[in-house]
Amino acid sequence: MEGLIKFVGSLTLLMNLPFVGWIFKILAAMITAFPIQIMWTAMAPIYFYWLPVIYLSIPYWHLVWLIVLIGFVKGLLLSGIFNKAE
Repeated sequence: MEGLIKFVGSLTLLMNLPFVGWIFKILAAMITAFPIQIMWTAMAPIYFYWLPVIYLSIPYWHLVWLIVLIGFVKGLLLSGIFNKAE
């Protein structure tokens, strides 16, 4: 268990480095976008038939960068809420 805690701690430190953290976040977005894209292209034509055709099949890379953008905007807008002065 201590080995797992040390691994997670070192991974957290790596995420704070600018370029390494960005690469990890992009990789996480790529992994997250894959099942979302499969589910969206399968279910969007059924449940969101009223949307324009361009939104019914969102390309994979557009979805990856959308997830990255959401994380970036969330970090900008909500950073003050989670940073506590000690």
